[in-house]
Amino acid sequence: MTSNHNTDSQSLVLRIAQFFEQQGLSLSEGRVLGLLMVSEHKQLDFNDIQQQLGLSKSTTSTTLKNLIARRLIDQMQPDGSRKRYFRLHPPLSCDDIIDRIERMKAFATEILELHKPLNHTEKISTVQHIIAGYEIIIRHIQMLKQEFAEKQYCADNPK
Repeated sequence: MTSNHNTDSQSLVLRIAQFFEQQGLSLSEGRVLGLLMVSEHKQLDFNDIQQQLGLSKSTTSTTLKNLIARRLIDQMQPDGSRKRYFRLHPPLSCDDIIDRIERMKAFATEILELHKPLNHTEKISTVQHIIAGYEIIIRHIQMLKQEFAEKQYCADNPK
């Protein structure tokens, strides 16, 4: 790997980390995600991650546990090996995305039911718009899922 390529990769890892930090992750979590995204390898072991990012073992361990809990990375340990490997979690399937939106819609529906008896017309109207928006998003994702399936892009329909 050339020095210039290494500097470019490190810069990209940092920019990715800053993006994820803005999304609510810690900087170390963002750096791990960035490293896994930029790496030429599909997976990295604990020591690779720790050394390449210059993190302490404790910070590396905590960061990896948090990313696994958030389902952003996966941990693998080959049979008979003591080494733990980490890779990006496969992208959400179309069904996973629909499921998450359905759950948000269910919460919005509960909120709507809470405000109806109190006659909070402005709140009711706002929540109804949110629910309608979720329904539109779900319909569009279902249409995209069909299109992706036809083009073999969607994780739900590998061919």
